[in-house]
Amino acid sequence: SAPLVSFVVPLFNHVAQTREMLASLHASLPHDFRYEVILADDASTDDTRSWLTSLDDARVQFILNE
Repeated sequence: SAPLVSFVVPLFNHVAQTREMLASLHASLPHDFRYEVILADDASTDDTRSWLTSLDDARVQFILNE
């Protein structure tokens, strides 16, 4: 079913902090809560883009802006 809440997070570099934020968000929400996370990367030059493309979680989507 459709998510109840969409979290939209703009990103630029800081992959370590982004990973921590995502893990913290997942951990803080109830297990049965319907949500999605949309990570919008603004042309990061660190490992952010490779990390995003490696994610395997149906609740997480990403946008790679140029």
